[in-house]
Amino acid sequence: MSDTLLAALISGGVGLVAGLVPFWYLVRKDREARKAEEVREVERQREQRASVAKTYLAFLGKVLALLGVLRVDAANADDLLEQLSEANAELQGWAQGELLGTFGAQSPVVWADRACRKLVRKAVDLAHDARAERRHGECALATQNEIRALITGHIDYGGPRELMRWATDAAVGRWPEPVTSFEGQQWLADQVALLAGIDPFRPRPS
Repeated sequence: MSDTLLAALISGGVGLVAGLVPFWYLVRKDREARKAEEVREVERQREQRASVAKTYLAFLGKVLALLGVLRVDAANADDLLEQLSEANAELQGWAQGELLGTFGAQSPVVWADRACRKLVRKAVDLAHDARAERRHGECALATQNEIRALITGHIDYGGPRELMRWATDAAVGRWPEPVTSFEGQQWLADQVALLAGIDPFRPRPS
């Protein structure tokens, strides 16, 4: 092989390597950019889920607060009942729209919501019925005590609201991994199912 041919081959090889270096660099940078975008998208979705859950809990808290201050024989009962109905409609709309669409029909989050709203609906109906019947005195007090028992004993402490907090925290914190069961909270989910009169939650088969 002549020196001229050898020099040409060497020169060509060096040129090829020199051309590949920027290509490899661009491929690596593109891969890193895609990975960074995936991380940002996961974080965006996590923040969106957290926002949906926070809004739901705010709507639920508003309904429970109104139920807590309502006196069915008070002068402002009709006004509070109207506010209660509007707040409950907001809760239902958010639950059946954003919450369901974000977390999915089979999620523990949506099951806990169903339990919450079943008991909330019972409390709201008690209040409306008492007002419609113009209950006063001991009858009104008995109704208010029943409503309080639903709020504190069935919904709030050791109830579906507690499950909802656990489920939303888990679903947000673990995203994009799905949460498909109540795990260590299953005993509480079974208790809530009895209180709310709904079918027990059963994890989806993996």
